[in-house]
Amino acid sequence: MSLLRPAALTWILLSVLAPAQAPRPDSGSSAEPARGSPPTSEHFVLEWGGATSHPAASYDGAQALRQAARDGRVGLVALHRRRVDGGWQLEQEVVFPFEGLRLLAVECLSARSPRLVWREIGLAGGRTIFAEWTAQSEELRVLEWGVDGSLRESIATGRGAVMPQYLLDLCRHGELSGGSFRVFDPLSGALEDWVLEVDYLREGTAESEPAGYRRRVELRRSDGSLAGRYLFAGTRLERFQWQEGQLSARWISAQEHRELSEAWGLDGPPPALQDSLDGVRDL
Repeated sequence: MSLLRPAALTWILLSVLAPAQAPRPDSGSSAEPARGSPPTSEHFVLEWGGATSHPAASYDGAQALRQAARDGRVGLVALHRRRVDGGWQLEQEVVFPFEGLRLLAVECLSARSPRLVWREIGLAGGRTIFAEWTAQSEELRVLEWGVDGSLRESIATGRGAVMPQYLLDLCRHGELSGGSFRVFDPLSGALEDWVLEVDYLREGTAESEPAGYRRRVELRRSDGSLAGRYLFAGTRLERFQWQEGQLSARWISAQEHRELSEAWGLDGPPPALQDSLDGVRDL
């Protein structure tokens, strides 16, 4: 299957072994990310650090964005977990203001029709991927369309497979502590083998109570490249990276996220992610 990546994506983006077959929400499951987990929203600022400067360091546009570039703040992320149609919906919104790029992802975990929609919206066009489990089969139906046309494909998933936000949500709530999983990665539009490792990082000492722990969840592809590194305090996600490099995300409050979005002149909230599901259901 072809991969139409905008240039910006080339740089952004204790263990108890789990079963080899990855969890898959289907008609025989409750499709719950975690029992009793409430709807939530989390917000992050993407920061650029390290020896080399971000390409936007010389940005000479609006004052608020010039300051953001100097501070190494290069994007915003929001994660949402909502109840929709009796099931769960996991949502991700990413904005890169210097590249004019917005990424929207939604995973609908209803038992009737688990599916994923991934949208890349840029100044020169975009790309959409729709992936859905086909009824009464072990195949994933994948549709991709963008400025270069469209593709349809069915991918066999005999070993089972999982979608990326669902896998992360299981890790968040301590339901997985290690193992190997088949994951549908919308960046590649294909199933990939990822290895999950979890470390517990102790903070504090017996003399400086309360001592606490952070959980570091790391996901690596079969070639050893990083698919994600996440730092949790309890179920709260504090920091994460999508790949090795200088870009990482840090938790901020909803108010700070809103203030940065307004200061950077972003065009209000993105289109409702539910709209991403409407319009592809009959394809």
